[in-house]
Amino acid sequence: MKSTDKPFKFSRVLLVDDNDIDNFINERMITTSHFAPGVVVRNSAQNALDYLREIGEDAARLPEVIFLDLNMPVMDGLSFLKQLRSEFGPGDPPVVFTLGSSAVSAAGNFYVESAAAIAETLVRRVA
Repeated sequence: MKSTDKPFKFSRVLLVDDNDIDNFINERMITTSHFAPGVVVRNSAQNALDYLREIGEDAARLPEVIFLDLNMPVMDGLSFLKQLRSEFGPGDPPVVFTLGSSAVSAAGNFYVESAAAIAETLVRRVA
C-alpha cells in the first residue's frame, strides 16, 4: 500500500478557531496526515453552532471529530461545549480535541473549570 493509499481515520472533521493562520495549518495537517479527507472550518464558536444547527441530524454531514480552540472572543470554547450539550443532548457526541494554550492562564495556572467542563462533555475517546 502506498502512503497515498493510506485510509483516513475519520470522514468528517470540524475545526473551530478564530485564527486564520492556525486554521490553515491545522486543516493542512489534518488532511495530509490522513486523519480526515476534508475539514469544515468555522472561525467562531457561534458560526460552528450555526453550522451544526443547519445540518441538524444529517449523519452524513455531522462531524466525527471537533478540533476546538478554547480561547476565542465573544463565545469561548467552553461556552461552545456547554451550548452544544444543551442543544444536542449528551447522546453520542463527536470526539473533541482542544487547541492551543487556552487551558492555561497568563499566570500559568490551569483552569480547573476547563478540565471539568471538558471531562463532563466528552464521553468517548479516539480508539
